[in-house]
Amino acid sequence: MRIVTAVPATELSAEFIELPLDRIIDPYEGAYVLPVSAEMIPMLMDGIERGMAAKGLPCKVDAEGVQRLIVTPLGVREKTLQQIFDELQTVDITFEPKTHCIVVFDEERKRVVIYGPLARRFLVGDVLLGTDPFTVGRDPVTGKSRVPQQLQFRVSVRLLERAVPGRGGKYGVPGPEDQKTGITPPGSKGKVNISWSYSGRSGGLINEGEEVLNSADMADVLRHLWLRGMGPREVLAFCVVAKESSAVIAELGFNPKRVKVDDK
Repeated sequence: MRIVTAVPATELSAEFIELPLDRIIDPYEGAYVLPVSAEMIPMLMDGIERGMAAKGLPCKVDAEGVQRLIVTPLGVREKTLQQIFDELQTVDITFEPKTHCIVVFDEERKRVVIYGPLARRFLVGDVLLGTDPFTVGRDPVTGKSRVPQQLQFRVSVRLLERAVPGRGGKYGVPGPEDQKTGITPPGSKGKVNISWSYSGRSGGLINEGEEVLNSADMADVLRHLWLRGMGPREVLAFCVVAKESSAVIAELGFNPKRVKVDDK
């Protein structure tokens, strides 16, 4: 995320720095996407206070909803607000979502990154992807209803077995300490049935298949489908459909209406 100061560099009489949280506005739908969720605001505030204290510049951070933070320096007299803000921009903060995953899209590398607890990455329902969700609704330029388009890569993921946590809630996924011992912890990642087909631009079938994957982890499912020919657009579409159908407990860290992917 990006934070910017609302206090001009020439303003030396103010006692605090306003940090509006940068967000993406959709002028056509009247919606916005926040860079962090409401549950992560306390983590951001605590991270700023800890980071600035480590620099010898103690600050108090308050939140105004989820749109703005107020940073007040405590007992700092030898530095201007601009100098404090310059230090503030160098603070590193690590976010650790507790109740859900956050799906982020890297437009440069054309990849999806999933942050959050392992337990929330598992599918809890079926996902059917055939129609491109980005073509549903109205055209943002003309305002006219669009005809939904079929994706070249279509897939049906049916949940066969839900993931079951073992002792320690590791779902059979080794942690760093387990890798040292070579022992796989108890638990299961679940199981899904995947049916997929890949068609050319003209509509002719190129390839298809049906397989059982011994994992209901959405990351494993997407990785498996990527190797079968799924492209960046279909990956994002899968994330959107999975969230909308409540098949996964996640939050989209990208705006589906503004993300750019290659047609190839």
